[in-house]
Amino acid sequence: MKRPAYKDKEKKGEIDFSQLTTDVIKEINKARSDPNGYIDVLEKDKAYLKENILYRPDEDPLRTTEGEVAYDEAIEFLRNQEALDELEKNKYLSLACADHANDIGTSGAFSHEGTNKETISQRVENYAEWDFVLCQNIDFGARTAEQVVISLLTGDGDKQRTHRKNMFRKDIHFIGSSCAPHKEAEVVSVVAYAGNVRELNTVAPEVKDFISNHIKKIEEEKKNPQPKKIKTKFQLEDPDAPDNAVNYVTFKKMKLVEDRAKHCTQRVYTLDDGTHHIVEIFDDLKVKADTSKGTKKEEKA
Repeated sequence: MKRPAYKDKEKKGEIDFSQLTTDVIKEINKARSDPNGYIDVLEKDKAYLKENILYRPDEDPLRTTEGEVAYDEAIEFLRNQEALDELEKNKYLSLACADHANDIGTSGAFSHEGTNKETISQRVENYAEWDFVLCQNIDFGARTAEQVVISLLTGDGDKQRTHRKNMFRKDIHFIGSSCAPHKEAEVVSVVAYAGNVRELNTVAPEVKDFISNHIKKIEEEKKNPQPKKIKTKFQLEDPDAPDNAVNYVTFKKMKLVEDRAKHCTQRVYTLDDGTHHIVEIFDDLKVKADTSKGTKKEEKA
C-alpha cells in the first residue's frame, strides 16, 4: 500500500514505538494461532475501501495497488490455513530488527539491506547464531499492529505474497521485531523470523547431534526409499544446499566453540522466496582460548 503525497487529515495521537513493537509480535501470533478468526479483521478493513483507496477513520487515505483483490485472496488463504504454534519472542532477533529499523528510518530508505549493505543474516550474527531458516518482513506506514499484520497478509502489489508466506512458515519458531520513526513513511516495522537462535559461539544442534541424526537419516532412507533426486548446481558443490537456492555468500570466520577457537566456513544461501538458509563447516580444532588473559595458546587437535 502507498500513502498519497497529500496529508490533509490530522493524525490520531502520537505513536508509542515501544508498545507498537510489542503489539506487532502479539498480533502476528494472533493471526498464526487463529487464521480463520482473523478473517473478520480483514473484512472490517476491506469495508473502508472505495475503488483502490483505503479510507480508514482518522487516518490519511492509502492508495492500494490491487484493492479488494488482495483482501479477497488473503481471506481465502486464511480460510484454508491451519492454526500454527505461536512464535517465541527472541531478544537477539529484536536487536537485529532495531538496528535495521533505526538505520533505514533515519535514512528514509525502503530496503531489506542496510545503508552499509548488511543483510538480515549479518545483523543477527552481530548478536547470536541462527540455524535452519531466517527471513524478514518489513512494513512502511502502518500505525497500529493490526494495520501491520493486515499489510503483511494482503501483500498488496507483491504477486508472490512473500510476507504472508514468511508469517505462516511451519519451520520458524522464533520472532523479533522493532518499530521506529521513518523519514519518508512516518513508521517502519521490521520483523525477523528464525528456525532456531542460540548464543554466539555455541555448537549448532545439527553439529552436536550429527552422528545420531545421520544414523536416523540412513535408517529412514532404508525403510522409505525415495526416487533418486537430480542435484542442483549448488548441491553438486555442497550436498547440504537447499533445493530452491538461487545464490549464496561464503564467509571465512574464526569462532569460539565451547572455549575453543575453530576455523569456520559459513555459506548463507538465499532461497527463491527470499529467505536464508545457513550451512556451517568447521575445520579441526587449532587453539584453546585463555579467557582469563584474553590470549590464545596453541593446542593440538
